[in-house]
Amino acid sequence: MRLKLGHKIWLIDGEGTAYTGEITSQNGSTKGKIYETISGEGENPWYLHLAIAVLKKSRFEFLIEKATELGVNKISIIRMDRCGKQRVQDSRLKKLILSSAKQCGRSVFPEIEEFSSLTNFIDQSTDKIVAANWEGKLSLSNYLSPGFKSAFCILIGPEGDFSSNELDVLNQKKIPLVTLGSRRLRSETAGIYALSAMNEYYLNIRGK
Repeated sequence: MRLKLGHKIWLIDGEGTAYTGEITSQNGSTKGKIYETISGEGENPWYLHLAIAVLKKSRFEFLIEKATELGVNKISIIRMDRCGKQRVQDSRLKKLILSSAKQCGRSVFPEIEEFSSLTNFIDQSTDKIVAANWEGKLSLSNYLSPGFKSAFCILIGPEGDFSSNELDVLNQKKIPLVTLGSRRLRSETAGIYALSAMNEYYLNIRGK
């Protein structure tokens, strides 16, 4: 859309600040005036961290878009045993995040980080991690903390789930396994479900 004189504008810096303003000049270059600065626009008061195995391109991009819309703060991308040769296009993911953040009215762009293995991720993470797995007995809510700023991470495996070696790693690192219900979910569906469940949990806590 071509901006015209007097057109109202809404800007985000990706670090938590949004701005409202108006186009005031178009003499050679477009200029505008900022009327209001808004801190934390479109952001939750709680922290969401999604760790996910590398997926096929279309499914992975869909998940990144929806995770951004659901308010995820950090996305950790992990190369796991069953990921195949799928490549992560960092520049493409950043464009998807920007587009999704603008569409849903967020002012913070989720942080993206990449890890070469599950062990590498667990050893470097300082967040409380739980892993979604078919063998999990307790639900996600059993591990969530009422504190809105709790550094909590939900870990989702690849298509075909974690390998036996990775399950051994989770056991050795004392990472709890949680169930996401009675049905087997695709990895991207599991990620969206988990983030939605976390949002619902914190919304309910906040309302009490």
